[in-house]
Amino acid sequence: MPVKASAMAATPNDVYLLVNRLMNVSSELDVQWVVGVVCLLINSYEHYYGLPGLSQAAIKPRYWQAARDLYVNKITWTQAAELLPQKTRDLLQAEFIAGGSVVGSQFFRQLQANEAYCWRAKTPARLYYGQIDEVIAPHIATLPMKYQETMGGASMNAVFAGEGANHRGTFLYGILDQKKWFDELRTE
Repeated sequence: MPVKASAMAATPNDVYLLVNRLMNVSSELDVQWVVGVVCLLINSYEHYYGLPGLSQAAIKPRYWQAARDLYVNKITWTQAAELLPQKTRDLLQAEFIAGGSVVGSQFFRQLQANEAYCWRAKTPARLYYGQIDEVIAPHIATLPMKYQETMGGASMNAVFAGEGANHRGTFLYGILDQKKWFDELRTE
């Protein structure tokens, strides 16, 4: 079955860039729940990519148990939020942050390998981003579009969800617009 189009709303298409941004460039838009996402990411990479000791090397000792308990569903996010810091940089050990390059560790090499946009697309796509997205900044959200323009790939359009669109709002806007767009394509 040929694919006519694809769409991504509030997508972390470059997790390596996203994690480095969270570690190194604090933003007034950063929200604490992103710290929970980083805890889950690090623990899942440790488990699924066979990187023993990653979580202990990455997460400061005073936060490690809460991060682990969150990962194994021993505590809820509400409970973890009381135990974890507000910012990702405060969660992580300085040595881990300093090693945050592809050369630095297997974890960062794997993050880089998991990018989701460095291919030449054959299918038109839409990317959705919001001005106040707490996770995916506009310049990260639109990377695939710029990449496809450079590669001569299929048309990719970055769709602005609005100045007041945060992460959840961008996602919802994208879902509604995708349905409309896909329905229009079915009638062509």
